[in-house]
Amino acid sequence: MNSSENASCQQLFKELNILPIQSQYIFSVLLLLNIKTNFCLTHKYIKSVQGKLTICTYLHTANLVIYQNGVYYSGIMIYTHLPTAIKDLSGDKNKFKLALKRYLLHNSFFSLEEYFNT
Repeated sequence: MNSSENASCQQLFKELNILPIQSQYIFSVLLLLNIKTNFCLTHKYIKSVQGKLTICTYLHTANLVIYQNGVYYSGIMIYTHLPTAIKDLSGDKNKFKLALKRYLLHNSFFSLEEYFNT
């Protein structure tokens, strides 16, 4: 790989199929917590949209910064910002994992802010 010293690493990460640290964090949080299937029932509500049942997640109001910076809270926020096509695959762990990794490799997020802004 030939690149200059001042070039951004983002394209190199994409070419080499390497997840940057923040993308690895997103990947790990969503897989380890298995957000879609392991939510406590108090964090789910079901709504009907045009005859299709969907499970929606919401966050309780948190006053403690330590809770807001925690894995569970950030995991819910990360999950809610996923594209719908990937969320729909969360019932099948292997398909969800492959789609999530493909999405993260394609976008190569270097910060959570960058992830939330897409």
